[in-house]
Amino acid sequence: MTWAPDNTVRALPGAGDSRAVDVDADGTVIGHLAGKPVRWAPDAQPEQLPGYAGDPDAFWELAGISAGVVVGQEHTGNKALGLVWAPGAAPTLLAEGAVAPAVNARGSVAYRQTYENKQWLRQNGVDRALPFGSSPYAIADVAALTDDDIAYGNISSAPVRWICA
Repeated sequence: MTWAPDNTVRALPGAGDSRAVDVDADGTVIGHLAGKPVRWAPDAQPEQLPGYAGDPDAFWELAGISAGVVVGQEHTGNKALGLVWAPGAAPTLLAEGAVAPAVNARGSVAYRQTYENKQWLRQNGVDRALPFGSSPYAIADVAALTDDDIAYGNISSAPVRWICA
């Protein structure tokens, strides 16, 4: 469902079980429809996002969209693949095991490696570590990424800001 400025409600088109995950500044919505990753352009039919590994039994978890760029994961077999979908392009692999919670209008992506306990920011194809001290436990997470490459999140239970401009 989407809500217009006049408070009218509109169902997103498409048949089957669906779930919206995030919305872009232009009104594009990402989510899932009948178990497949989709993008709903404003007032348009759903567009299925292509898979990466070609596994018919894969499932997806989308996380965010900004300036048309979508981030999420494809789960295939025993692998979780962190992916980036740019408009009009095939998905690209961020990293195996990566979880990307945020993307910005510059195309920068905040992500973590599941089994490495590290947070990263990929800017223009270059990975930069987001420092948070040493710990054997997953104590840091990124919740948001501004268009100026400022990441906001938590270390343990304390809110933090990483300035990566």
